[in-house]
Amino acid sequence: MWTSPSNLDTIPLNNKFYRGTTFRRIILKKSNRTSSLSHAPMVKFATLQNQTRDGRLVMVNREGTHFEYVPQEICTTLQQLMDSWDDLYPRIEKLYSELDFKQQHEITSKTQFMAPLPRAYEWIDGSAYINHIVLVRKARNAPLPETLRTDPLVYQGGSGTFLGPNSPIEHFSEDYGIDFEGEVAVITGDVPMGTTKEEAHKYIKLVMICNDVSLRNLIPKELEKQFGFFVSKPSTSFSPFAVTLDELQQSDLWKDGRCHGDLISHLNGKLFGNPNAGPEMFFSFYDLIQHVTQTRALTAGTIIGSGTVSNEDQSRGSSCIAEKRMIEKIETGEFKTPFMKFGDEIELEMFDKQGISIFGKIKQQVVKKNK
Repeated sequence: MWTSPSNLDTIPLNNKFYRGTTFRRIILKKSNRTSSLSHAPMVKFATLQNQTRDGRLVMVNREGTHFEYVPQEICTTLQQLMDSWDDLYPRIEKLYSELDFKQQHEITSKTQFMAPLPRAYEWIDGSAYINHIVLVRKARNAPLPETLRTDPLVYQGGSGTFLGPNSPIEHFSEDYGIDFEGEVAVITGDVPMGTTKEEAHKYIKLVMICNDVSLRNLIPKELEKQFGFFVSKPSTSFSPFAVTLDELQQSDLWKDGRCHGDLISHLNGKLFGNPNAGPEMFFSFYDLIQHVTQTRALTAGTIIGSGTVSNEDQSRGSSCIAEKRMIEKIETGEFKTPFMKFGDEIELEMFDKQGISIFGKIKQQVVKKNK
């Protein structure tokens, strides 16, 4: 059984531990202090592309500049970690606190990250921002639900083929109305049926940001059938890094089940929006978990999205094109901003108070899919 040594500077590892790399050692910080798990730092995870469906789990330093593989004796994928979180995470947390990341692998432009969970058992997306709901429903002349402020809106999306943070957004036609949606997302452990919002916090293990790509021109006809989204909601992309709540709490960015950071988006290199994800999230992640577990349990590795981050303050911009178009329509009588075209590029990112990119950057280009 692998355990992290307390008085050694290196851990010898065999070639099998590193897929396609040469023999090397994990370098630990020299320290005489006794590590306390209750005061251990956050852990930032990522998944490297290794030509398998689920990739290879790695730990990333807080600055997002270096990584180290999670020892295979612990686990090799994020789903394995989620399945046995209570047993495995304390071991990873201890190793993480002792690592000298500057002696490990440097993250470069050639480093290929997948989504932290390249595929998941469930992807449940909410729509927790009232301002966004009001604007996009106006855009498609849809009435507001009577339960707008009492019952969260959620749908279950496709979770088998998530996109990595730099994967192209491939579609056959621009006529679909290709749009990005900047969101916050959480990964849960096993969540029992009937979980209350007061209990929900203990089931959230990791936090990410995501781009919930939407095909706006396909949505109205699909929803007319009253059977939910499907073809209008293609594969979602996720940030390279998934972080534990400790990171956000230490930066005062996690309060009451909400992430209180600015979600910054750039479309073709120009600032599109920087709304704060916290204050106007009407239904918190705790509320969403209570809602979706009314009649079912959630399995470990379930991902829940916040819905498009949105603020009433229009100077903050928007986290999707549809919202901006509706504001233009209200103010000028016409839509001005087009949906995304082939070649367009979207970037999404969130920073802490020290200017560190918490989740890493999503940077994707829309490209034409050939049949």
